[in-house]
Amino acid sequence: MGVKQPSRRFSKPALRQLEGRNVVREALRAQNKLTEILIEEKMKFDERLQEIKQLANKQKVPIKRVGSHQLKKLSKTGGNHQGIIAFGEYLEVYRLQELLDILEKQKQAPFFIMLTGVMYEHNLGAVIRTADAAGVHGVIISKQGEPLSPVVYRTAMGAEEHVMIIEENLFVALKLLKKHGIKLLGASEKADYNLFKTDLNKGICLIMGVEDRGLSEPIAKLLDGYISIPMLGQIDSLNMSVAAAIAMYEVVRQRRYA
Repeated sequence: MGVKQPSRRFSKPALRQLEGRNVVREALRAQNKLTEILIEEKMKFDERLQEIKQLANKQKVPIKRVGSHQLKKLSKTGGNHQGIIAFGEYLEVYRLQELLDILEKQKQAPFFIMLTGVMYEHNLGAVIRTADAAGVHGVIISKQGEPLSPVVYRTAMGAEEHVMIIEENLFVALKLLKKHGIKLLGASEKADYNLFKTDLNKGICLIMGVEDRGLSEPIAKLLDGYISIPMLGQIDSLNMSVAAAIAMYEVVRQRRYA
């Protein structure tokens, strides 16, 4: 279903790097192409590692036992590799128009989240993880941005293997969403609508900005409005990934449990 995107501004390694048992297991479960798996030589095979071994053997992915020093040297997540690092091909990237066509045929109300600006890697990974759990149809990120990193994969805990990641020019994407009648709602403490009083049953895209700067003016001009999460304490804002999770699950609540 997917179509590869053109080359990006940022250079990227020939292979993507996955660290941690859940991350590697989910890549194998999704049958996304891995080329090699490195496992610490002194590591005992628990249930997860046994499943990884079985899936790797089935998919003919070589497993190599290596010393902890080698994994430490290779790790790009601050050593948070849990004794396993894998390498593989980059995930297929989807075109927004493709997904919109599919949702229209299936008569589903589109549900997207768009991330703008330069995101902290942990925030991006956390949003992708929640997006998978909440049944979001696609996570839209800028095609001019940096490639997803090992830290993003580690934080997403393998969810990136299942969520459709859409890399587009954000302005083009917003205009395309508008053309398809999808409501564009930005997150801001200075909002037009209370999140919990806003009808989210029709096609929507939640647009999240950078924590310390919010949404840029050019993007803000394309929005249909802003939503806010009630703040009952003394602080006036939430971590971006937390705010995104609350907003995504309000969509779930309204569409499935209201």
